[in-house]
Amino acid sequence: MSIWLQIGAGLLPALIILLLYLMIIRRNVVSSLILLLMFTAGLSLCVFHSRLPFSDGWKTASWKAAPAGNTDAVKPDQAQADALPADETIRIIYGLAARKQTAEAAEMLKQLIADHGYDASCALAQARISAASGDFTAARVLYEKSKTVWDDSAPREYNAVTEACASRSVDTVLLAHLDSADIAALYPEGVPDSGNTAEAARLVSDYLEQAGSGGDADYSELASVLASTQELYDTFLTSGEKDDGRIRSLEEDLDQWETDRPEVFSLKQVREARMRLQILQGDYSSIAADLTDESDYHEIMVASELYLNGYVKKSDFTGSYAQADDESLRTVTDQLRKILKADVDTQTGKQVEELLNVYKNYKEDAPMYRMEQNLLNCTDERGFTDSSKVYLQTAKMELLKDREDKAKEYIGLAMDTAADCEDPEYTGPMYQIMGIMANKDEAESLKDVALYTDNVLNNQLEIVLPETASADSVQTQFSGYMTDYVSMQRSAVNISSLDASAFSEITAYVQIETPVDYSIDELKSHITVEDCGAQISEYSLEKVEYSSANMLLCCDVSGSMQGRPIEDSRAAVISMAESMSGNARLGVILFNSSVQGLTDFTVQPDVIRSTAESMTANGGTNIFDTVVHGLESFPKNGPEVLNTLVVMSDGQENNSHSAEEIQTAIGQAAKDKSILVHCLGLGSEVDANYLQTIAQSTGGTYQYVTDSSSLAVFYQNLASQQNYTYKLQYRATDTLSVDRELKVSLNDSEYLYDIEAYTLPGENSEGESSEDGQHNLVYLGGLSIQGLDTRLLFKSVNPATVHLLGTGFKKNDSVTVQMMMNNNGTHGLTYDVKAEFKDENTFNLTIPPSVACGVYDVKVKIRGRTAYLDRELTVQVQGTEQTTAFGPYVFTSYQKQTVGDSTLLSGYVTLNNWLCFKGDLVLRGSLDNTQIQMEDSTGSYIRYYSGRSKGLAELLRSKNMVLPLPSLGTLKLYNDIQHNASDKDYQVDVGIIPQLTFPSAFALNTPGYSLYPDRLTINAMAFTTRFPFQDKIFKPNDGKLFTFSVKEFGGILSPDNIDVTFDGELGGDSDIYYPAKLMSLPLNIRPSGTLKLDTMKDIYEISLYTKVLFFQDNEKIGLSAKWDGKLIPSSMELKLPFKKTVVVSGVPITFDNFRVGVEHFDITKWMEITLVGKMDASAYSLKSLVPKVAEYIGDLSLLKLENSTLRLNYVKMEAETTAKILEHMEVGHALLKLGYFPYTNQLLNMDSENVYGIHGEVQLGVGLNTNNCDINLSGTGKITVTNRFVGLSADGDCHFYIHWWVLVNRFNAQGMSTAGYFLDHDRVGTFTIRFRSSADNQKEQNFSISASKNGLYLNEKKVF
Repeated sequence: MSIWLQIGAGLLPALIILLLYLMIIRRNVVSSLILLLMFTAGLSLCVFHSRLPFSDGWKTASWKAAPAGNTDAVKPDQAQADALPADETIRIIYGLAARKQTAEAAEMLKQLIADHGYDASCALAQARISAASGDFTAARVLYEKSKTVWDDSAPREYNAVTEACASRSVDTVLLAHLDSADIAALYPEGVPDSGNTAEAARLVSDYLEQAGSGGDADYSELASVLASTQELYDTFLTSGEKDDGRIRSLEEDLDQWETDRPEVFSLKQVREARMRLQILQGDYSSIAADLTDESDYHEIMVASELYLNGYVKKSDFTGSYAQADDESLRTVTDQLRKILKADVDTQTGKQVEELLNVYKNYKEDAPMYRMEQNLLNCTDERGFTDSSKVYLQTAKMELLKDREDKAKEYIGLAMDTAADCEDPEYTGPMYQIMGIMANKDEAESLKDVALYTDNVLNNQLEIVLPETASADSVQTQFSGYMTDYVSMQRSAVNISSLDASAFSEITAYVQIETPVDYSIDELKSHITVEDCGAQISEYSLEKVEYSSANMLLCCDVSGSMQGRPIEDSRAAVISMAESMSGNARLGVILFNSSVQGLTDFTVQPDVIRSTAESMTANGGTNIFDTVVHGLESFPKNGPEVLNTLVVMSDGQENNSHSAEEIQTAIGQAAKDKSILVHCLGLGSEVDANYLQTIAQSTGGTYQYVTDSSSLAVFYQNLASQQNYTYKLQYRATDTLSVDRELKVSLNDSEYLYDIEAYTLPGENSEGESSEDGQHNLVYLGGLSIQGLDTRLLFKSVNPATVHLLGTGFKKNDSVTVQMMMNNNGTHGLTYDVKAEFKDENTFNLTIPPSVACGVYDVKVKIRGRTAYLDRELTVQVQGTEQTTAFGPYVFTSYQKQTVGDSTLLSGYVTLNNWLCFKGDLVLRGSLDNTQIQMEDSTGSYIRYYSGRSKGLAELLRSKNMVLPLPSLGTLKLYNDIQHNASDKDYQVDVGIIPQLTFPSAFALNTPGYSLYPDRLTINAMAFTTRFPFQDKIFKPNDGKLFTFSVKEFGGILSPDNIDVTFDGELGGDSDIYYPAKLMSLPLNIRPSGTLKLDTMKDIYEISLYTKVLFFQDNEKIGLSAKWDGKLIPSSMELKLPFKKTVVVSGVPITFDNFRVGVEHFDITKWMEITLVGKMDASAYSLKSLVPKVAEYIGDLSLLKLENSTLRLNYVKMEAETTAKILEHMEVGHALLKLGYFPYTNQLLNMDSENVYGIHGEVQLGVGLNTNNCDINLSGTGKITVTNRFVGLSADGDCHFYIHWWVLVNRFNAQGMSTAGYFLDHDRVGTFTIRFRSSADNQKEQNFSISASKNGLYLNEKKVF
């Protein structure tokens, strides 16, 4: 009897008595009758459950069912026959490996381990598979692990494998961190290869062949059938060729095996081989007929794909898949309808309607319903790793039934469970899609989603099906749908506006699209609101109700829309017109090179239809003017009217406009009329970044449309926005941060969120708004809170002292500090903490004695502002720490709870004593398995220690700062017994986090990461600098200003160091201008530049050049800076785009390229801080002298003084310039030094010796350098008046090199001279004249004459 029926029958007498009692005593006859009716329906359901698939409860996605006639859940890989013994399975594995099918052999062994557990026999099989595939290093380790079960052949194999590894003397840990160039430098003759591998390969191959064919069954023959089937199938997929005779022969062989050894069909690979042979013969109906409740999910997936594509029909299915029980269905649905007619609450009504829909689907399409429910049932199984693939398949099914809400849910679940999947060919592109969804700044990346989606779908099924990727196939249609889904889901949460003028009260308007129509309370339970990283628990959410709506469609009708795109656009507009209802009005603008006409807002579909039918494709694309014109056409309404403008274009703007122009002409105009502008980009040629800039200037969104046939769906999606716009209000808890952000996210997926950055209005010392909008408290006072210097305290009866770190503290600051125990997001015990000023960076905090053990948030209030330090301090009893080991991953915690295969670690959790987790950590799975799942929801950090850290890590240590890491989310950990934990090839999972920030340095956008036992590796596609003071100098309104694209990147976070190398560029060919400020000067700039850094070598160099909107077209303002391991740049240079022309004696002289900056900036060495000014000066414009020549070679200057530089510091002044003719040929150089400076004179044996005085030199000559010609003829005259030498010097240099065809000619000659009074190293004054000359193939010539108190010397010999 069904368990449901048993429960129902057992409760029946008691409930009948209770109902009768209520009717008699309370006389509430109506309510009692309703209860009786509901119970009758429930009892019918219990009876029905014994015959019909049904769910055990609601999950995130849907009801899930067990198969009819079987109360046990379908096992993901449940066998159809008795399981084959493990030793015989290993013989098949050996047979596959003998036929070079090592990947299939490894997969079969993996399944065997999952079913029977890992033992020494499995290790020996792994060793032989590894040796057969040429991995002798892994094979040797595995042979040693399996010594207890060695057979006669194993010792000989082991010796041969050991010999094959003998010459491998390579530091694999070092190699894991080196690039190809470094490896080549370390091993000039190449990395040493394996030793003699032939003998090892022969011995293993002989054994594999013999082991497969021995015993009472020749499993080598079965292995041959499996290998041949795979070979035939691969050939068919690539070329379409089939060998029908061989196919039939292989099928007969499998039929014979099923007769003689039916247990071999318990192996997935054998069943899949049969399915491949059936597909090759076009016998799809047999696949459907063979499907039973015991079929594993691989078979169901294949059958469902064939069914979706029309290869099999309903009539091909048998048994419980064939049809529904009409009588039982009718009974249940009748009872459910009666309940629906009764007075039930909304939630019950929704559940009943869902059940009615489920049974309706079952009745209409039993095979589809059965396959979907049995697939979903697999996702409940512990250890099931292919939930993502299953959810994607059920999404296809739901989409075919036009149940888009369910399809979207399943796609979301497929992404959420992708981390469980062990197929990198599937998870790789899926992670790329998820990364694109998370990174809203990369609009262009949306164009790649279609490619990634195709790769996901091509690797979803275990068996690749032929002809399922045709233009009209389900896969092709679903690929388009999923691509559109990704684009729309990026905008599922959109913060359209934010008002912080009444800070700390914040008001924002948010669009939140949810799968179902939630009430306000339900929606609040599904979203998270965070301000500056602190979760806001108290907030109000109010749905915005609009009295009417105006939507204006701006449709591109340029020449590139010719053909199907213009037809689809026409159909989409007509569809929108026909779907508009109520008080919604629709207008249309057609545009190409100009606005072609406006159809004003109307509720009459025929008017819009007429406009749509007039669409013709021709001309260019003028998006900017069209949007401006469209905004002007909106009436100025109140906030009760929803105004939306939608731009659809497939091309590039004819005349791109800067971000400043867009903000002024579009952003501000849209704000004045409360209009949201959304942009749809169609096709691969669209300028996505430009359209996104337009949309974001108004608070709207950008969405990418892969195919024009989807335009109507996107229009409808945007039109429904009025149904999910909410007003969000809250009070910020963290009031110290100035540059802030609001994040609103849907809890159902870590990728559905939006972030809006904002800055406090700011106050000056008198309480008025500061002119530049920045808060003087932070920028002028330098106040900041960094955290505690220790995060673990042991419980004690005595007070304990910790330090609160920060900047800008003052002795008279009033500071209050509280410790609040964090109980899963709520606060428990609270302790007041005494704070005592120590210095401007430190407060001493006295922790009360005997505080309770637990994890504490720390609340700091200073100068009326508040900072929350989440999970900042842990208090535990010393000696109570516990270890949890999973292979080389060893976790330490102070609390540990184990429930089944799940382990909860809490209380200062660390990994291998280097990675510290801020909160609880969950490990799911048996610690004896080869893999488990780690879940981190609170983030972590790395603390660095003196004597071990370098570069950026040492900088953080010196500032008592940690490296904070965001939540790592869900990640698989592996116990890879084949590799050392430090090896590059150690098996790891790949995760994605939204952003990783390195304090005072840089941030990585959407980095991928892998967690090894001893390190965390990172990779990134975008890179944002966070250098100190960059936002103080350039105050950007857009975070993209300092976002660099990655040319070269490598990142390793280890227990001791931060090793990040980066080479990137900014801007490229983009024409977008970004709003910013230079100090307080408003700018609109187009950035370009480069960035190089190496955190181990303390190299941080940035060159940022921008075109400024109000300067001339070719003029750029620029900033370059270099950091030498300190927070403050050691050198900076600002380029100013000014030009000044003066007339001197009738000659116009132009001064331009002005640069000012500072070098050697180190406050501890203030005497070396140097102010620098540079400029260029040019005279005699070629255009004014010889106009005809200027037409050919350009308007060059006849004479130019380039890089004219003045350097000035406390001890010296230096000026220099270089003279050039026609701006390319160098003819002279001048240098003047005054003060205390290093002086070099080779003839006087002085090398960079510090002197004080004055030194000047002038160099004249000509220089020319090309690919085959290098000529330099120059002479330098010098005059020096210093405390060490007073006199004249001269140098000459003649360098001549020509290489033309076979002619090579070179000549070099140098000469130098000096004359004057010289004070030598013994402080003896000497009058001296000295000469030296040298030339090619000639002996160096020297002459000197010197006179001092010691006598007269000629050529260093004393005369008298």
